[in-house]
Amino acid sequence: MKQILDSYYADNARKLHRVVNQIFYRKYGGIANQDMDEFYSVANDVFTDIIIKNRYDSNKGDFDGFLYTALELAIVDEQKRQNRDKRRYKVVDADGEKRVVHNISLDALAMEEDRMAAECWLQNPYQLEEQLIEELENEKLEQYLAGLSGIQRQIVAMKMEYIPVSQIKQLLKLSDKQYKQHMNQIKSYENTKYLFRDSVHGTDSQREDKSAMEGVATTTEKTKNTSYAVSAISKKLMKHHLRDDHVLQRTSGQWNNLYKSELISDILQGKALTQVIISEEIKDGIIKYWLIDGKQRCTNIDEYLHDVFPVSKNVQRYEIQYQANKKDAHGNDVLTEDGFPIPENRTFDIRNKKFSQLPEELQDQFQEYQIPVMLNLNCTKKEIAYDIARFNRCRPMTVAQNGWTGLEEDYAEFVDNILKMDFFQEGALISSYRQSNKKSGMMRRMIVESIMVINDLDNFHKDFRKMCEYLSKEANDSTFIEFYSLIDRLSQVSNKEIAEVFNIKDSFLWFGLFERFTRLGVKDIWFAEFVRAFISELHKKKVKGITYDLLNEKSTKDKSIVIQKLEHLELLMKGFLQEKGADRKSNDTLSFVREQVDPKVDQEDMEQFEEVLEGLTQKAGLSTKLLHAENRPSFLAIVAYSFKKDIDLDDWISDYVRRVNTYFSDQKKNYQHMKADLDHYLQLLIAKGS
Repeated sequence: MKQILDSYYADNARKLHRVVNQIFYRKYGGIANQDMDEFYSVANDVFTDIIIKNRYDSNKGDFDGFLYTALELAIVDEQKRQNRDKRRYKVVDADGEKRVVHNISLDALAMEEDRMAAECWLQNPYQLEEQLIEELENEKLEQYLAGLSGIQRQIVAMKMEYIPVSQIKQLLKLSDKQYKQHMNQIKSYENTKYLFRDSVHGTDSQREDKSAMEGVATTTEKTKNTSYAVSAISKKLMKHHLRDDHVLQRTSGQWNNLYKSELISDILQGKALTQVIISEEIKDGIIKYWLIDGKQRCTNIDEYLHDVFPVSKNVQRYEIQYQANKKDAHGNDVLTEDGFPIPENRTFDIRNKKFSQLPEELQDQFQEYQIPVMLNLNCTKKEIAYDIARFNRCRPMTVAQNGWTGLEEDYAEFVDNILKMDFFQEGALISSYRQSNKKSGMMRRMIVESIMVINDLDNFHKDFRKMCEYLSKEANDSTFIEFYSLIDRLSQVSNKEIAEVFNIKDSFLWFGLFERFTRLGVKDIWFAEFVRAFISELHKKKVKGITYDLLNEKSTKDKSIVIQKLEHLELLMKGFLQEKGADRKSNDTLSFVREQVDPKVDQEDMEQFEEVLEGLTQKAGLSTKLLHAENRPSFLAIVAYSFKKDIDLDDWISDYVRRVNTYFSDQKKNYQHMKADLDHYLQLLIAKGS
């Protein structure tokens, strides 16, 4: 540990500061306008905390990677805090129309990968594309945005600027289908529920009043039967007195529109529903109520109350009978001699109708409907996990969803946070996953399988629940933080072509392979090159007399087959890297940059150039051909040139890749060509400015 301290704090903490700078270049594009002292101070606090509290486990990866991830998270939080202080949004009337006035550019807003604080934001979250509202709390917005991917946050930022949908698609290089997929997530109940609920739940807001569930007292009873009106359930969800987001529960959105519509029809008819199960947990004097069975019913009811969806035109019973006061010709209630209104029977067709379109009498009837509830009192965390599983034994709960309940809660939260990364978002340029994979629980299973393959292949098991229970006993925070860091690193060299192998079936093998690749000390771009070669030809190359195609016909997840496939891929990869001379070409790149740009460039500089280039390729959407390893030296040289001349490459490189989709195999010639193009581009900017 003393050696680590000396390396990071030598020369006035030069290495620690360099890591902070690298994070800024990759996430925010540079440090030119930043007061870095605050961030260096944050980095020092993080480093000290890791050492004093012994947070680093030497058996789980190298210290540098662990520290990098910890610093990245801390720097993002500090940047968010500073941005919150700087930004001030407000809505003003201009000729009768609302517009957003602010003091930050769209580029800066879209660049920030975390979340944006604002005093005015969205209208009803379910009508996101129509208009804005006033005075939405920053905390709500932050929690909402935290659930979105980077691309989705950029879409939201652009919509705040009233940028047309067609232009958003063009700027972000999204197809109609991809844009629709992202918007479905932006407007999903799972994300937008935070916007209309009273406050953001968390450490502070979980200090719930002990009377949160009125009429319920802590006793020696194990269960209690009661009922709540629909309006009461919705209010409890809004106030966070009832939580529907237990980390071991399935996500909402499991039902299609017809199933949801049949539920609404049943309630309006007054049909009986089965009990909703709520579990009470008491911790540190705080009473928490978790919705552990009936989540789909309650969230769908809550959605309907907020006009999220209309009743399906295919609903079985759509003509709803109800009573209303009889009216005279002038619209006044007709009264009896005693002054009471005279009721009359009416019928209303609920097809294609949202809640707000129902007659007032049916709205009241819906909100007053009593949902039967069974309360499980004074439960432990293990009892809640057990109940989530047992109440779904006879329901269409998938194997992945059921096995998930065996994972310790804190680790389950880690997995869900990992799944918020762009790499796992449907419609992202670096992803091949589908939203349905997330709803079914298969994404969670895939992450657990991947972590087992990487950290403890000997204990890999095709029984998902057994793996969850194993990790609950044997894993620690570092296990999940290091996996997050691994995906973040992989994201820098991934694109749609590479994402093809990272499907829901085989991802755990490829994540395991990439972790083995990282031990070789070869630049990550070579992993991308191997994947391309595998897709095009290596999948049919024989290793020890067998091809991967033949091996892959065995779709079982028996440990022996998993080990055989992973070892086969590793042999293919090492053979490919050796054949291509990956190590030699990597070292040659340093010599090339020294020769073409600056003889003083060292290996640490090259690492920084790599970080910047990876960030630029993500933003600019470089074509597959331009990303070929053979073209890497000239791109790194142009980054080195930009450092030497203090040039911002963001705008130029985006313009360049729109015009150019090929390169000279002679890297010296290609570098000179790019340098001339860059110089010409800058001259045009100067001319326009004058």
